[in-house]
Amino acid sequence: MTHIKILCLLLCAWSTTSLVHASSKPTFLITPISINTISLDQYSVATMQYRVMNQTSITRQLTMVPVRGISITPTQPGDCTSPFTLAPQQSCILRLAVEGASIPNTVTRGPEICKTQPNSNTPDPFLCAEPSKAGSFDIIKRATVAYTASSQTPSAITKCNIEPNGLLSNCEIAFSDSTLNGTNALTINSHKTRLYALNRGNNVNTLEICRITPLTGALDCTNSDTGLHGDFDNLQGLVINPNNSIIYIVSHNNKIYQCPVSDDGLTVSPCTDSGATHSDKAEQININTAGTVLYAVGQTETNQCPVTNSPQPGNVGACTNTNATNYPDLGRGIAVDSNDAYAYISGTDSITGCKIENGTGEFINCVRVDSTALGGGDGLAVNTTNTYVYTGRANASSGAEFIGRCDILNGIVSNCISTGANDLGVRSNGIALVQ
Repeated sequence: MTHIKILCLLLCAWSTTSLVHASSKPTFLITPISINTISLDQYSVATMQYRVMNQTSITRQLTMVPVRGISITPTQPGDCTSPFTLAPQQSCILRLAVEGASIPNTVTRGPEICKTQPNSNTPDPFLCAEPSKAGSFDIIKRATVAYTASSQTPSAITKCNIEPNGLLSNCEIAFSDSTLNGTNALTINSHKTRLYALNRGNNVNTLEICRITPLTGALDCTNSDTGLHGDFDNLQGLVINPNNSIIYIVSHNNKIYQCPVSDDGLTVSPCTDSGATHSDKAEQININTAGTVLYAVGQTETNQCPVTNSPQPGNVGACTNTNATNYPDLGRGIAVDSNDAYAYISGTDSITGCKIENGTGEFINCVRVDSTALGGGDGLAVNTTNTYVYTGRANASSGAEFIGRCDILNGIVSNCISTGANDLGVRSNGIALVQ
């Protein structure tokens, strides 16, 4: 009798363990095969991809639980449709379009896959599965804004909404504090969550590090010591690299400094001399989308400086002239389009668009446009769709503060106008976009 009881206990324990393991296995395995953390503005459409596998023992007709602004967009054989059928252990690719105009402000669950109710595409809530928490949707809708800074003391950072036609509206002071002193340039990380402002007043150089509120573009800023004190001659421009690990700063003493950035983007370590020099007094600096080339714009020429991972990540190599022709008067801003195909250089009432030559990286087929809508040209930014270029600073002749905007197409600049931005402070310097 005792042996029978022991056998029963063992069988019960085995049965319970089997049930626990069986219940822990998801009915449908849903794993991301693209980045599942995205932020987008109301005018953008993003794409996401997941793999869905049927881990049940029978063939199932499945569907995705609807999420406002997210739709299934099959484009290739083997993609999930709506609905879709999977045999046991069979999988398909769930291609999704995320429309910024329609999605809620945040989406932190899903995609949820369910079997369908009989003869319909309606999800049956009694048999569903979702990705792991780490693999679930992490989508934030962000504001579409432009920032510029005033370089006179007291300095301020102004925020303007970017309208669908590229004009700016509802400009207001986003941050103003005594720690802002001679703010000369702005840069924003690739996640559009941090803004960095270069302060160079009273021979004490610091960075203002600002959290960007996604839904409004509001700024929450703190001052950080970069360690660049004393005999540093006119720090002029800065840019953060695409993986958000290093900020590069250029100066009129022909040097390029590099400053390590923490993973959360809220701490910038003291900057060090990269060892690279440019041949003209640089006014601003930018980096290509690939993170492999820095561009330092001077008043008479623009240099290109290779970025390598040797002897350490983010190392800057020897700079060379891009040989840009039809150069603007007193070059002061540099921007590269998102395809790393065209570069734009701004100066006093002028802007030059150039093609970036494959292999050499030199600027070729440069065409210059002159317009009083461009002002002094301090700072330059290209929007994400490569349709507009923006330039900041006061008009060189009238002293009026504004931001200019030009149409761009394959390096050709045209139709330069004032964006209508106002409340820009004294001597607007630098421009950065969140799109």
